[in-house]
Amino acid sequence: MGSPSEALVLVSGFGPFEAVELNPSGEIARALSAAPPPGTSVRSVVLPVSFERAPRAWDDEFGTILAGQGPALLLALGVVSTEPGFRLERYGGPALKPIPRVDVDGRSAQEFSRAGPRLESPVDFEGLLAALRARGVGDARISESAGGYVCERIYHHVLTRSHEHAVPALFVHVPQLHFTPLARQIEVVGWVVEETLALLAGR
Repeated sequence: MGSPSEALVLVSGFGPFEAVELNPSGEIARALSAAPPPGTSVRSVVLPVSFERAPRAWDDEFGTILAGQGPALLLALGVVSTEPGFRLERYGGPALKPIPRVDVDGRSAQEFSRAGPRLESPVDFEGLLAALRARGVGDARISESAGGYVCERIYHHVLTRSHEHAVPALFVHVPQLHFTPLARQIEVVGWVVEETLALLAGR
């Protein structure tokens, strides 16, 4: 679980879906758990790309952590299929896009879409982006739409738990592996963890 002096971070990613046979988000979560960023301990969970099952799997892991050392940060990861770079997601909402695209269970976003306000991460996005740029990450940007698919659903779920338990949360979309090698993605997301915790400590 890590020593009390280490900040505990719950990192979630996703498993395979559609043409993404090796999902970098899940691989990054596993890698950070095996080799956490300095000053942290990381628990990871790889979620199914399922509107119904992903929130339940995330809650199972979160509940285990709450029974011990409380987390300092909830970091959720997903992959963007169509563009390069890292997207720092500011909002997660309950309304999903009514598109003809199903999850790994064959279920559509329309079944799970709900009306209601978006939730906002408490992270200083401008400060985080500046810190990443200072580390040489030129392909990161702030995004205000988590996509309306399973990533959106899990981010809204994580932000709901974030508000309930006063634990900061953030979602980062990472690129597919043909855009950025896995080793580089692990490095960048590790920096996201370090810089986010540093910004939160300075609040």
